[in-house]
Amino acid sequence: MQTALIFKHSFFRFLITGGSGVFLNIVVTTGLTEFVFGREHYFWAYIAGTSVNLMYNFILHSRFTFITQNRHAKHLAIFVGFNILSTLLQMLVVSELVQMIGTTYYILIIASTILIFSIGSYVFFKRVLFASRA
Repeated sequence: MQTALIFKHSFFRFLITGGSGVFLNIVVTTGLTEFVFGREHYFWAYIAGTSVNLMYNFILHSRFTFITQNRHAKHLAIFVGFNILSTLLQMLVVSELVQMIGTTYYILIIASTILIFSIGSYVFFKRVLFASRA
């Protein structure tokens, strides 16, 4: 019972951190797409937004979601590696879906893709990267 309660609690914090990270990603991506790169180059804005989101999420996951006290350099290296692979796969999915559906819905496609990949990320972070070593 206690494990299930802790799992739900960290999942709630994960959703807060992840949700605010997605919001940050979308704000950066939209701003850069609409005011700097243009829609034909939305993908560069998406890369920038994802990079900002990556560092933001690591800091909050370490300090707020999973509350780790040590091994931050090792966690950061694994976190970045995992997220690079995940992001590359997300980018492939986003690129293919935007090509099929069109740039009109690029933000909805990006947000949906991030949400789906976040579930797998939570499980990896909870069970592997930020697992309690007690």
